[in-house]
Amino acid sequence: MRANVSVHCLFVINNFRHWKFSEYTMPHDGARVITRWIENLDDEVQAEFDARFLHWRTHDKWHDLYRGADEVDMPGERFEELSQIREIAVTVNAVAYRILGVHFDVWEFVMLIGYADPQRRAEVPSDVQVAFDERLNDLRKNPHNRCDYEF
Repeated sequence: MRANVSVHCLFVINNFRHWKFSEYTMPHDGARVITRWIENLDDEVQAEFDARFLHWRTHDKWHDLYRGADEVDMPGERFEELSQIREIAVTVNAVAYRILGVHFDVWEFVMLIGYADPQRRAEVPSDVQVAFDERLNDLRKNPHNRCDYEF
């Protein structure tokens, strides 16, 4: 009877896993790109991002990525999914602040670049897109160029 309870508890615990946020680190010095970017923003913007991260750590954010989340995956197998850009955005004083990243592994979102968009455009500016692509290509080749985002 006790063994059945343990198995049931493990199943329930696994179903309550939620997103882990990590960030890209620069290859030459290991700098945390999102931490550095957020630290240079106004306190109000920082607080909005903190609230968003705390909420998404305990609530579902990207439901469409859950399909197959419990399947065993081989290292590197999910890199094909790294092409779709996802964003975390907050708006403060009519300026959109966006963090762009990708679904990296089961339950992990890697943040690659952050930028401010005073015009709140729908498209990513070309210079931001170029930097995003460079970081994504490096992440594909060097998956260790990321670390947990510290809240």
